[in-house]
Amino acid sequence: MTDIDALLVSSESESVECKETWGDDCLKALAALANRRGGVLLVGVSDDRKRIPGWHGDGKEQERVSNQVVSTLHIHPLSLAVQDHRGTPVLVVEMPRASSPVAVRGRYYRRVGNSTREVPTEELTRFLLERTGQFWDGLACEAGLDALSEKALADFKVEAQPRLPALSPADAPERVLDNLDLRAANGRLRRAAVMLFGKPHEPQRVALTAQVHMGRFKDAITILDDKMLGGNLFEQLDAVMSQFRQYLQVRYEFHKQMGDMRGLEAMRRIETWDYPLGALREAVANALLHRDYTSSGQIMIQVFDDQVIISNPGGLPDDLTVEDLRRPHRSHPRNPLMAQTFYFASVVERWGSGTTRMAELCRAQGLPEPEFVSTRHTFTVTFSKDLYTEERLRAQGLSERQIRAVRYVREKGAISNAEYQKLVGISRRTATRDLTALSAQQVLQPQGEVGQAVRYTLCGIGMGQIGHERAMNAPRH
Repeated sequence: MTDIDALLVSSESESVECKETWGDDCLKALAALANRRGGVLLVGVSDDRKRIPGWHGDGKEQERVSNQVVSTLHIHPLSLAVQDHRGTPVLVVEMPRASSPVAVRGRYYRRVGNSTREVPTEELTRFLLERTGQFWDGLACEAGLDALSEKALADFKVEAQPRLPALSPADAPERVLDNLDLRAANGRLRRAAVMLFGKPHEPQRVALTAQVHMGRFKDAITILDDKMLGGNLFEQLDAVMSQFRQYLQVRYEFHKQMGDMRGLEAMRRIETWDYPLGALREAVANALLHRDYTSSGQIMIQVFDDQVIISNPGGLPDDLTVEDLRRPHRSHPRNPLMAQTFYFASVVERWGSGTTRMAELCRAQGLPEPEFVSTRHTFTVTFSKDLYTEERLRAQGLSERQIRAVRYVREKGAISNAEYQKLVGISRRTATRDLTALSAQQVLQPQGEVGQAVRYTLCGIGMGQIGHERAMNAPRH
């Protein structure tokens, strides 16, 4: 028997729905629950769970409801019964997770938080793929072997030698594709084959917007350069990295080497770019592999004076959070065949270490860790030169005296309430209000016990939202 009291106080709103009376909305809710992880519908309970008018149907009505669920949704509930809740009858319908997508009269529904939403037309393909356990890159397409680039395949055979030693430069294209599972059982090419090895324009025949829109910006409205980079995924990655070398600055350092070398041989030139190229390459590869190719959006790369913003269509999977990206985590490739091929070509690693490697490379160069922002439709990575420039601090709404406090902390390492009072000539109450606001905005963080011993240091996190907002507001073409 279902514990109604436990459900009414449960925070698992994605798996519990309440309706006062039986109607069409109940069928939609049951379909959404089945399309998620399953769940329970309580009929005779208000949406806010605070009022329980009860279920007033008799046995025949209960049988009618059961028949309607099966005939409309084509799935049997785990149970459908009337239970007594403190003297009030409640109809309890338990739904399993469906093995295939469940529709209500041709329309599909899903749970979003504590509500039931119809799947929009533009998201329907992705929804059906996810629910049937298929992947976009594994579907067959109409292209033939003549759509593939001999050079791209030849280059891959060379790059993949360390991880695929059995691969021979003499292997025919069919053998290479079959070893990578890039041909279906009937011999037709999978989409991944064309995306990875297609001749110019062929990948865009498979997915029209499968290209990278990259630009150099002076600010959110001033565009200095604008590029559309197409071709197969390997070509797109190379083209983006070439553009980075044009857009970014590099400095050269010379270190004398110990030993017997003399003169010029004893000098080694070290290139240091604005951002570690390895971290940027990892971020771009992830965008190419994890983007949602059912979306009409494009990968966007915006290079500002103080930031690089890389965004791709498609947010994180439901069971992965932004916090997970800051530590080793399981890999969740949206397009596993393409990800596997990039792995064999030594472009990426397999074990979900890419985001942590980006952070390590940035820290090693004395830069802030990249910021990750995920929405339902977009994933964004922001690389920053400096989280605490006066321009960024003003954009976040800091006053001039608060900016002085941040400058002081950057120079001295920390600031106390008394030091802040003396620095800008304000009262203790005003200083406390300012420092509390800086802490709430995750610019400064208090260290030590409450009282005079408290000192404020830089957070180093939380500032990425400025860059994210800049990315969202920048012009798109």
